[in-house]
Amino acid sequence: MTMSLTYETRVEASELIPINLNQLDVKTNLSTEHDSHFIPARTNCVGDCKSLKPCSLKSYCNCGGDPPRSIKSACSKIQRQIDSTNVFETLKFAKLIGDNNLLQKSQNYLKSGGQERRSGVGSSSSLGNELVAKSISCTPVINATDEFFKFGKISTQLISTPNVTLPRTGYHSSEVLFTFGGISEDDQLDDYLIVEFYDNKTNRWIRIDQYEEPRAYNGTIAMGYEVALIGGCYCGAADSLEYLNSCKAFDTISKTWRDLAQLEVHRGFVSAALLGKYIYALGGVGVNKHVLKSVEQYDIEQNQWTTVTPMNVKRAQACATALKDKLFVMGGWNEQDWLSSVESYDASTNQWTVLCPMQQVRAGASCVTYHNQVHVIGGYNGEEVASSGEKYEPESDTWIKIPDMFEPLSEFSMTVFQDKIFCVGGEKCEENVYFLTDDVICFDALTHQWKKMMRMSVPRHALSACVVKFPCLNGCESS
Repeated sequence: MTMSLTYETRVEASELIPINLNQLDVKTNLSTEHDSHFIPARTNCVGDCKSLKPCSLKSYCNCGGDPPRSIKSACSKIQRQIDSTNVFETLKFAKLIGDNNLLQKSQNYLKSGGQERRSGVGSSSSLGNELVAKSISCTPVINATDEFFKFGKISTQLISTPNVTLPRTGYHSSEVLFTFGGISEDDQLDDYLIVEFYDNKTNRWIRIDQYEEPRAYNGTIAMGYEVALIGGCYCGAADSLEYLNSCKAFDTISKTWRDLAQLEVHRGFVSAALLGKYIYALGGVGVNKHVLKSVEQYDIEQNQWTTVTPMNVKRAQACATALKDKLFVMGGWNEQDWLSSVESYDASTNQWTVLCPMQQVRAGASCVTYHNQVHVIGGYNGEEVASSGEKYEPESDTWIKIPDMFEPLSEFSMTVFQDKIFCVGGEKCEENVYFLTDDVICFDALTHQWKKMMRMSVPRHALSACVVKFPCLNGCESS
């Protein structure tokens, strides 16, 4: 079943990084394949043509007349009337009919920051330019555009999801942001694993519903084109979590799964990080519901887990990252206390070192390595959820405060995407009321500011996110 789709763009369009959709292989059961474009079926045709079979938008209508000339005339007038009320619709219209002049004018308007917010697309009446909406010659194209916007939660039953997206100029590889699993408020969605990726050209999230066992509080690490999901909790029943030792790999190209070697110990609420060619699973909660301080190392090439030196402190709902050949783990809960302690692991010596503690106790926080510093944000201190963040300077072994998020947040996921810190989902707290969120926000180190991005399709917490890097397919320039 298709559902109505509503966009809400909450970031300046000039900061959206374009991806070439011409390279995406996207089809629906309402379309034919044509130049790798998304081409909806013609549902209404002017003139005597009564056929409802799909046709290429670029061939316009087969019922006679000369629509291209009329559309071309309308486009020349539209170019002079582009404003914030019609730029997105005009952009889509220009792409569908292949008018490069109108397309360039629309893109230039967006780059100038002229459009900052868009909400509610759907019927042909939403096409902001009256010259398009009232033109009989444009009717078949408008109807097709309608169908394009009517797709809501995109599922594999309707659309085969795009294989790869391309980077902005100046990036050596294409980065694609994926989210996995978590716990939502919709029981039906907890029957299977939710996977989404972010299309940053159209500024929307695309669902890839996967009929794998649902999991939350797991580790997620990118391994080339694959993403490894490590341990965590089976979250099919909200009142009963099962701690997992299973590990899965998701192929982002083929959208298929394979089993990885199992952890030696069941680990729910686990932390995970990649250091060199090894993945590390740290702490968590075992089958006896006790918090662990043991650590396992996964050899990606050998598909094998090995136990290494345990941490100094047992931790669950901690966070971990790698920086300068060392593994860092911080915060969490040890069954008695919420933690601010931090320690690092040197794989060459198989030893842990205690470091300067964070400025604030944090469990259910997230951390990343960003601009050669460890950044940790949000979390819970046993009394309240934090909106604060801090970064670690390894040379001086000190923590420095960074700007607060918009709202307190815990049990979200964080990753670096296109040189910004992205925080996705999680659990908010407002006036002692907790609720799940589908919010996505990002932090830019250059401006030291947070910005709101396009929301995910499903509010959820205890999810995981990571970025997969594809090779540059379109001649990217060196950065």
